[in-house]
Amino acid sequence: MTRLRQGSLKSCGCITVPFLRPFVPYVAGQRYSDIELVRLEPDGWVCRCHCGEEFTPKSVIQLRAGNVKSCGCLKKNQKRNDPLYGRYKSVFQQRKTGRLCERWSSFEGFKADMGGTYFEGARLDRHDLGKNFTRENCFWSTAEAYEKRRGMVKSRPVMECPCGNSFRQQTIADLHCSHKCKKNYGGVVSSISSLTPEQVEEMKAEILQGVRGYCRRLANRFGLTMTQVWAFAKQLKAGAHD
Repeated sequence: MTRLRQGSLKSCGCITVPFLRPFVPYVAGQRYSDIELVRLEPDGWVCRCHCGEEFTPKSVIQLRAGNVKSCGCLKKNQKRNDPLYGRYKSVFQQRKTGRLCERWSSFEGFKADMGGTYFEGARLDRHDLGKNFTRENCFWSTAEAYEKRRGMVKSRPVMECPCGNSFRQQTIADLHCSHKCKKNYGGVVSSISSLTPEQVEEMKAEILQGVRGYCRRLANRFGLTMTQVWAFAKQLKAGAHD
């Protein structure tokens, strides 16, 4: 009341907001940046984003001021195209165990702390595996160093895919480097008799060498089952001893 008597109070506050002076009514079809007003509903104005999705912004005033840029697709696409986002999704699962620091509860906080030292193919590791995921305890390491620290190298052998690429096997059922190779090379021949003489001789040579894991390697290479290779090796070794 004192400010009103002194004349320092000029309005309810609309004068301090430029885009409210003079007031222009909202009409369907109006565009603010890349967003178009579609229709008015009890919950507010339904808008159409540049991506084609319809959404209802929390505040049409913020839309008119230019603070609403999209329905949320810009932020989603920005995250998906960021190589750090895939690493963050796996780390974010630690929130269930309470081992994720509060700052990393958002992708922006994680990127601000770890984005500067990230390199292609990096794995997020910890100096002390018993402590939480924090900026001080985490660093980026190569996949080989990450697995070596956890004793994962021996338990996950390097396999040869029928396409010629090498890959690290995650489970005993992984026989191909990708789903595409599994589709192209996943077939099993009816018998070893379907192989060429050169392929049979190659199998015999590798079996007689006795290198560990030859059953799986030969099965992947020639499209056989491990049972077929094992039976063939048993017959070959029995004939060699005779």
